[in-house]
Amino acid sequence: AGDGAVQVARAVDDGPVNQFGFGMLLIGLLCVAGGALVGRTVARTGLAPIDRLTSAAVRVAHTRELDADIPDEGGGEIRRLIQSINDMLAALRDSRQAQRLLAEDAAHELKTPLTSLRLNVELLIRLDRRGTLDSALPAESRTRLLNDLGAQVAELSTLVAELTDLARGDVSDESTEVLDFADVVVAAATRAESRMPDIEVALDVTSVWVNGRPAALERAVLNLIDNAGKWSPADQPVQVRLRAEGESVVLEVDDGGPGIDAADIPRLFDRFYRADSARGLPGSGLGLSIVQRVVDAHAGRATVARSARGGALLRVVLPAAAPPTPIARPTTGEDTATS
Repeated sequence: AGDGAVQVARAVDDGPVNQFGFGMLLIGLLCVAGGALVGRTVARTGLAPIDRLTSAAVRVAHTRELDADIPDEGGGEIRRLIQSINDMLAALRDSRQAQRLLAEDAAHELKTPLTSLRLNVELLIRLDRRGTLDSALPAESRTRLLNDLGAQVAELSTLVAELTDLARGDVSDESTEVLDFADVVVAAATRAESRMPDIEVALDVTSVWVNGRPAALERAVLNLIDNAGKWSPADQPVQVRLRAEGESVVLEVDDGGPGIDAADIPRLFDRFYRADSARGLPGSGLGLSIVQRVVDAHAGRATVARSARGGALLRVVLPAAAPPTPIARPTTGEDTATS
């Protein structure tokens, strides 16, 4: 009444509120535990392909067996990862197979010259121990035997060099650069003429530019000219032509020999393959396979056909490159006055 106030209070029972709060706490704890259990199950199911991939990688690392094929399962990034691993294992299997074939072919090719070389050396040693070297081998026979030994050593040296070059594959410390292919062809022709003085190399080249490794390209051109020189008669020069065709560079090596049989063309660039008509000629059967490897590394192609002279026409086509732009040197007033 008047300016005063009346305050009224009543005690309330807190039991229902406390029970409700405790119930919510239990429900929350159960939701957290259930969510953790469901999350763990989902995670294990989703990461099961990764576990199998890890197990397969560990097994390959320990056993060195590359035949493990990981099941292509899962989805999204996991599926792409498994496909990439399977592709890598397939590439490694192919590489190992190629390495084994190269070793087997090399052992087969090295066996004949090594056997011949060993027999000749053993003959010389046996005659020298008996003291009958001069009587058993006249000067002419001894000279012929020593020449054979020198030729066999040279053949082995060439074969080992070619095997080393072929085994390296595309791994090379040589960097690519834009270069005038005509300079490479001229340098290879000069080396070929020094190695085969009896063979004439007729050049018809124009300045064309490619993006490549100079030493590898020169080795390929040298092998092409060497191969043509084995077949060309002394009165028939090896013709080497270089020109540009559209966006490509075309190199042709033409010999005046008997040509290549149609049955030999599909295998001409295979390692160690030699036609029946070439069995008696020097060589290892690796030269043209090295050419094929170099051409493939430069995104080109190599083909063989019959030339207009009836011999073999080996053609290499490489992508052309734009010639480098010369760097313009700024002209100063002093240079102008001097000139």
